[in-house]
This record gives sequence, structure tokens and C-alpha cells, in this order.
Amino acid sequence: MSLIVPSNGKLNFELLKTDTVSRLREMLQEDPRLLVKIGDRWEITRPVALGLLNLVKTFFTEIDIREKFERLDESAVVIKMRATFRHDGKRISVEMVAACERKEKRTLTLHEMVTIAETRATKRLIEWLVGENVINAVIKEITEPVKAEPEPTINEIANIDPFTEEMATDAQIRKIHALKRKLGISDEEYRAALMNYYGVSTSKALTKRQASDLIDRMEKRLKEIRA
Repeated sequence: MSLIVPSNGKLNFELLKTDTVSRLREMLQEDPRLLVKIGDRWEITRPVALGLLNLVKTFFTEIDIREKFERLDESAVVIKMRATFRHDGKRISVEMVAACERKEKRTLTLHEMVTIAETRATKRLIEWLVGENVINAVIKEITEPVKAEPEPTINEIANIDPFTEEMATDAQIRKIHALKRKLGISDEEYRAALMNYYGVSTSKALTKRQASDLIDRMEKRLKEIRA
């Protein structure tokens, strides 16, 4: 099958990851029902998996995906998904195996077990391409309470001259967090960047000038990824 690829003919895995995260976050924020809880964990539903897979496909000139049942009965469904694609002139094949057992939820029908196993195999394939646990990280972000920015420490406040420096505005802080989400930056990476560039642990301790500089850096990085 012929699909769209970047004009330079090279696959940009960083852009693939960023677009996948952005699309997943967008879908789950628009409709939380696209997540379902099975046992004690949240999982994406079939429409989400297919939507992400269609996005991933647009990054390859050729990709073929086939499924095979390794087991299909009332107690368990096991599916093997094989994907073959071309990258940098090479033909690459990868196999993902996923299962769903009735003991996970006694009320599951056979059709539901097949759908869950297919979705899990698709999810594993996507994460093999864009990075391990990418989807789980977004699910965690959506389902867990948002961590509030910590207040500036006494030392951070002491380093700011109120006569010459204005503090970052609420609009700047919101912009920084929006760019953080678009770039798929983890909380740990975000805190490390704040400390490395500005010597602070929270955006609330940034001055207006520093916040503007950080926004410029993040927007530049986003443009580089999408170039």
C-alpha cells in the first residue's frame, strides 16, 4: 500500500512519537469513554488503537499488517500480529502477541475478548514503533490527578529583585504547560530543564523574561521536530 512519507524520504521517529502522543491525548480528552477499565488497569479501546495505527501508517511508504489467532476459545484469546514495513530501503518485520483471558472479567463475551486482544496487540505494535510505554504514560496523565506546580522556595524568591524583575504571568505558565504536553516532555525532564536553564524547580519561580525565553526554546524545538 502506498502511504505518505516526509518529503526527504526519511522517517522522523521523533515527529512520529510527538504526533502519536498529541493525537492520543486529544482523543482521550475529547471523550474519556475511549478508555475502559479492565481489572485494575485502564486500557485504550479499539477506536483509539485503530486511530493511532492509521496515523502511524502515514509515516511509512509501505506497511502490511496481518493477524493470526494462536488460541480462540471461551477461556482465552491469543492473537499474533505481524507487521512488515520498509524503512531506509530495508524490509523489517516484527511480531506482537497479545491475549485476553476470561478470568480478567467474568462477564466478557468471546467477541469482547477478541476485540481486547486485538487492541492490545495493536497498542504493543504502536509502542514498538514510537517508544515503550508511550500510550501508558498518556493514560496515566489522563486518569491520575494533575500535579499542581509547586510553590517557589524561599531561596528562589530571594533571588528575584522585585524592583527590576516581573514574575511570569498566568498566561505564560499556561503556554509553557501546553507546549510541554505537545512536546511529550515528562515531569522529570521538565523539572530538570527548569533547573538547568534557570536554576528553579517550578515555572512559578520564573521571571517574565525567563518564561518568555523558555517559551521561545520550546516553540523552536517543536518547529524543529515538525520540519
